Order: sequence, then C-alpha cells, then structure tokens
Amino acid sequence: NGSLTMILGNSYDPNDKTILEGDYITASQANGYLHFLTRFQNEGTSAAINIEIKETLNNYLNWSTFEPIDSSHPCNIQLKYGDQLSYVFNNINLPNASANEPASHGWILYKVKPNNYFPVGQIISSSSDIYFDYNSAITTNTATTQIQVLSTETLTKDFFKLYPNPVKDELNISPITNENYMLSIIDLN
Repeated sequence: NGSLTMILGNSYDPNDKTILEGDYITASQANGYLHFLTRFQNEGTSAAINIEIKETLNNYLNWSTFEPIDSSHPCNIQLKYGDQLSYVFNNINLPNASANEPASHGWILYKVKPNNYFPVGQIISSSSDIYFDYNSAITTNTATTQIQVLSTETLTKDFFKLYPNPVKDELNISPITNENYMLSIIDLN
C-alpha cells in the first residue's frame, strides 16, 4: 500500500459585487442613495485590451437617480431601456495578475436610490457580468440588501399592555409597572 500526498486549494474569485450600505438598511437609508461597487481582476494569461461590465438593474431601484461616482480607469457608461447598465473600458490594456498583480485590478462605483415603494422584507439584489476581451462572462456574486425590521432587545410583553389588536384608528399603551418610560412609535412605511 502506497500513500499519496496532495496539496488541496480553493479557488478565489477576485471579481465581486458589494452594496456598501450592507445586507440590511434602515427605513431612513432606503430614502437615500445606495452605493454599488463592482471589482474585477485580470487573471488571464495576457493583458485584457477591452473589458465590459453589464448589469440588469433591480426593479426596486429608481434608475432616474442613477449617478456614476468613479471608476479605476476611463470608461463609457450607458443606461439602456431603463434597466440595462453597461460600463465599457475600451483599450484598458489591463495587465494580467502574473505580469503585474497590483495593476491587474479595476472597479466601478455608482449610486442610485430605491423606489418609494421598496417594501420591508423585499430584497434589492445586484450582480455583474464581466467580459474580458469578448470572452464568456464572468458573473460576480449577488449582493443583496433589505430594510431591517425594527425591533428592541429589552422590551417584553410584561411591561405594557397594547390594545386593541388589530389597531384601526387608535392604539392604547398602558404600562404595567410604575416606572417611567420613553416610547417612540415608528411607521415602517
């Protein structure tokens, strides 16, 4: 009986997508801009002459508020049909990682606001297809965010009586103890 020794490894995809506000946002953040970052790296065997990044934009975003912020290299930006975003880097000549690792990276950053009807519990998702010199697309991960459901860690049902349930026009809040409380009632809409 012989033995076999092998080094095992994982692949690492340097092409990724991030919503900078994170996986969860507050209702007030949903009224402002969300920032989307796509990063890419040429891990091929030669320089990439042209690179294109394509996305189909999420229907919970208001694309009339789309604003490009910056990119690692000069590029042409197009928004077609209201939801087809394209960043084209013509003659980028992005070196491959083995030739010049620090210079083999690139990125795009843009911002856009959610629609007014972005509901609690629904998810905004975003991914990018990256084309190096018209080869097949490399698809990034899917970044997501959603409005965080409000909660409290310290309030329990033993402190208050809330009635009626369901509430129609008026909500009654009666403390069970004689302690002083400060309450904030927030409408998720």
